[in-house]
Amino acid sequence: GKPIIEHNIDRLIKGKQETTFVLFVDNEEVKKEIYNKYSNVKTVNIDIVHTSDKNSDIAILDNLCDFLFLSNSQVIHSFSHSGFPIVASWIYQSQLKTYY
Repeated sequence: GKPIIEHNIDRLIKGKQETTFVLFVDNEEVKKEIYNKYSNVKTVNIDIVHTSDKNSDIAILDNLCDFLFLSNSQVIHSFSHSGFPIVASWIYQSQLKTYY
């Protein structure tokens, strides 16, 4: 069968086809695959970087914008262990749903 993350994403998106989802993921291959599979999934065209790595100022600025955009979500769905969505949910008390 499908890996559990893929199964959970598929069930969520297909179950809420009237909802627009914005996908934040640091894997470009996964981003393209999910974006191409579902008409109600949008992406932001930036490279997600990890702030502990050496990055350009523009990459860090892009990620801060990404973080603020995510923090304004009504609901944040998190499919892997990451502090990014957890902290983003604190800013405006967005609902955080975890699938791990």
